Amino acid sequence: MHKKFNGYPKPSNLFLLCASTYGKQRCKAVMKKVSHDPIATIEGIRRNFAEWSATHSILQDDFMRHREGVNWMPLPPGFVKVNFDDSWSATQSGCGLGLVIRDGNGACLAGASYVSSHNSVVEAKAMTALVGLQKAANMHQKKVVMEGDCLEVIDALKDDSCAHWRSFIILKKIVQLSLDFDEDLWNWIPRDTNR
Repeated sequence: MHKKFNGYPKPSNLFLLCASTYGKQRCKAVMKKVSHDPIATIEGIRRNFAEWSATHSILQDDFMRHREGVNWMPLPPGFVKVNFDDSWSATQSGCGLGLVIRDGNGACLAGASYVSSHNSVVEAKAMTALVGLQKAANMHQKKVVMEGDCLEVIDALKDDSCAHWRSFIILKKIVQLSLDFDEDLWNWIPRDTNR
């Protein structure tokens, strides 16, 4: 749920809205191999803010917190949560990676989006998890909940099972990096919830 700050969304949420729109416009330009259009980006931010404002004013708090029966669960004390996801297409040469890091109250601590290139959706999801874990490590976090919608990656990291061979090296890097944390928990969430 977006909290309001003097009648407007919190500045961190506005930043995420702008950063997300910019990242999508940048990915679109890279994928289509055209120059980035700042006017389209500004228009996209304006449109997204208008959509957010309209949606926010008509939806009730319960609907925003409960999406398809999945409720936000408070984090254990001292933990941060890294939500990670990607946008991958077999017909495109590039893909987008995105992540958000939140504290136990749901406040945004950091977010990032990247353009990358991977041969499979599982490989892209694994890379996004690695980048999210690296970002949490760079923030000197010691307890992290990693949350994503790729069951194959989550299962491989939870019980050290075998995943797709293309993601093996990335998963090994994640396992190695996770040794720097006091605790790392891996949660799978349904795709429709990870938006």
